[in-house]
Amino acid sequence: MGHLGAIVIIVIVFAIVVFRSRTTHFECPNCDHSFKVSSLNYIFTLHAGLSRFATCPNCGKGALMTPVGDKN
Repeated sequence: MGHLGAIVIIVIVFAIVVFRSRTTHFECPNCDHSFKVSSLNYIFTLHAGLSRFATCPNCGKGALMTPVGDKN
């Protein structure tokens, strides 16, 4: 695979992650607060499988949370 192929793959993965960050939210397991994170936070945060580390802006609890699809 040449440099162009690698760049194309990186751009596609970036676009998918940005789309996913804009169409999902997190629900805090501690206080049930629903919240969104920025695309950059979504991309560069610690993650395991589909779960990502997020900190609830309501109660401050940080944990691995699975993104939930937005209703709209």
